Amino acid sequence: MTIFELPYLFISSEHQHKVYNSEIGEEIAKLLEKHGFVAIQYLEMGARNITNSKRPIVIPEDLKGLKLRVPDTKASIDALGAMGAAPTPMAFSELYMALQQKVVDGQENPFANIYSAKFYEVQKYLTLSGHQRLEQLVLFSRDKWNKMPREYKDAIMEAAVEANTYIQGIVAEGDTTLLNKLKEEGMEVNEVDQNAFIEVVKPLKQKYIEEYGQKAKEFFDKIESKK
Repeated sequence: MTIFELPYLFISSEHQHKVYNSEIGEEIAKLLEKHGFVAIQYLEMGARNITNSKRPIVIPEDLKGLKLRVPDTKASIDALGAMGAAPTPMAFSELYMALQQKVVDGQENPFANIYSAKFYEVQKYLTLSGHQRLEQLVLFSRDKWNKMPREYKDAIMEAAVEANTYIQGIVAEGDTTLLNKLKEEGMEVNEVDQNAFIEVVKPLKQKYIEEYGQKAKEFFDKIESKK
């Protein structure tokens, strides 16, 4: 699943939805089933954007020397490192204090997390990098699932579809509403030179193909074809 967290793999929410609602999503589900899981639904999390207390980020060089908190996942560490920052894995629960005390210069998260955690109180600059578009996977134990009555399964699947539609709406609304609220709280917002960032992370794709094999290349090619 690490390959689906590659930076700039998805160019938009629409592209992301198209991929997970296609044969690609079905293939992921089949792979998970081999490991004992039933994939119930994919849930969009929103594009991840960078905040920091030092300066606006426009090109990758602007990230040089900035210590940015990232989740402790391979893809996030690789992504921010390739983009030029010094990625620092840290629990989300520790992040506000770390930003306040300047243990780290910044972080990256969807608008909803940035706003709800009040990072605007300890961060000045919000960069619309949109570098990662992640999905949460709703999973069920295959053994438990197979033992459930059909009407329970149907109810769960129906609720999952409703939840997905609801969350996609929340994410889309947040792209305007929450962004405006963050501006109102005093954050300075700027765009990035996205092509420059896409260029510096390109080597990661080949790195993951070498690490994860031909299947990774097949997925990348299929995702590219959905643009």
